[in-house]
Amino acid sequence: LGWGLGLVSSPLAVGICVLAALVATSLESWVGATWQGSIPWLTNEMVNGLNVLTGAAIAVGLAYGLG
Repeated sequence: LGWGLGLVSSPLAVGICVLAALVATSLESWVGATWQGSIPWLTNEMVNGLNVLTGAAIAVGLAYGLG
């Protein structure tokens, strides 16, 4: 969608976004399945926030690292 709307400017950027999203959602699923039930303050909203933070950090790190 971002590519079609012109929000993502290159194929490399699309790949970075896809990879960051894949890693972040995998981490979110793992955290939710393993820790969320046993840690009272780890709510669904906290896990979702971790997903967004992780995806953004990975995307920015890869974009910065790959130039």
